[in-house]
Amino acid sequence: MGYTNRYKKDGCTSHKDVDFGKIQTIALVTVPIMVKSSFQQKLAAAEKAKKSFDVTVDVDTAAGKARIVVKKAEPSDIVIEWTDRTGKKADAKKAVLKVKAALTSFAITNNQWVTEITKVKQKVGIIKDEIKVIESTAASGGGDAIALVKRIRTAEEGLKSACTEGHKVFREHDTWYLNGPRKGVAPLLKAQNAEEKDLEKADAEELSKALHAMSVIAGQVKTIRDNDILLAAQALDARLKNIEAKLTKTTQGALVEVRKNVAAEAVKIRELVGKAFAEVKAEKSQNLMDSLKDPNSAPYKRLASNPQFIATEVESNKVRLGIIPKYIEMVTKQCVRTMKGIPQEMIMDPQIVNLAKQLDELDKENKRNMASAKLVLENCNKALDLFAKSLK
Repeated sequence: MGYTNRYKKDGCTSHKDVDFGKIQTIALVTVPIMVKSSFQQKLAAAEKAKKSFDVTVDVDTAAGKARIVVKKAEPSDIVIEWTDRTGKKADAKKAVLKVKAALTSFAITNNQWVTEITKVKQKVGIIKDEIKVIESTAASGGGDAIALVKRIRTAEEGLKSACTEGHKVFREHDTWYLNGPRKGVAPLLKAQNAEEKDLEKADAEELSKALHAMSVIAGQVKTIRDNDILLAAQALDARLKNIEAKLTKTTQGALVEVRKNVAAEAVKIRELVGKAFAEVKAEKSQNLMDSLKDPNSAPYKRLASNPQFIATEVESNKVRLGIIPKYIEMVTKQCVRTMKGIPQEMIMDPQIVNLAKQLDELDKENKRNMASAKLVLENCNKALDLFAKSLK
């Protein structure tokens, strides 16, 4: 790249005409004390001759160098060069402003995806209201059974359509997110000819927080898709099956069908509990925590050699800590939804009562799992903090 001028002062007659404080402010270059001293000594002849001279400060960020050049000096021009990292930091500072602008744009897009997925959630809510009307009409014995079954089919199709649309929005958002914010700030900095190692600590932390906040918002898209669209539709579909059983079967036949539907939901909720525990990856954090006690372990060596990755591990734990409340709510809500779909006159059936107990146990198991995972993730972050301090 070569040298680029950052500061210029023409018509100087004394070294005092050059304000090094201003150079640091304007050129974002710190001139070492030894360079200042050399500058004053080499200007002695020019000052005695009382001739004016011009001073420039140039920076070569690629080479990590800076120089003071004095033109028209006596007896000849003066060049004082030194190794400098502040030039790179100055460019990084400029890059940070552009990266922040890019992250702001990302955040706006991210929020737009939340709006889109929320629209699909609202469609499920409208279908839920329709199901309540069908359910109430069927329970009161009013309305034509054939007409009600037709409305059930329409509601089922509506739920399928909402699930398809919700999944489509989620996939499109996920593709955008993985190719944008999920890649972090490194590609954005590279586009501005800067690197993460050149960032000041405060800037690095600010960018990291911005990405974490974006990750939380991105998580909302997934949560709405999972909890308020797919799982809600799943429970509502079971509820429709229970209503149809009452409309089309004998009392005993309907009871058998409802038992089957509730049992199927219990199996799905058990799978959800297992998925929740797998998603928080407590075992991964426990293994990392154990590795930090062993200097010979690969994770210990990796983080000791690349301490900048410690923050990445901490953020990963924070993201997973953030989804724990969501999974607690998700399982509890799905258990409640399943119970709401059971016709009131069947709620005290012994088999239904037993299934209700199973749902309650699954809810408790999930809460125990999440509490255990939360403790591991928090302890892992404490261990990472201590490990980082031990490297200083």
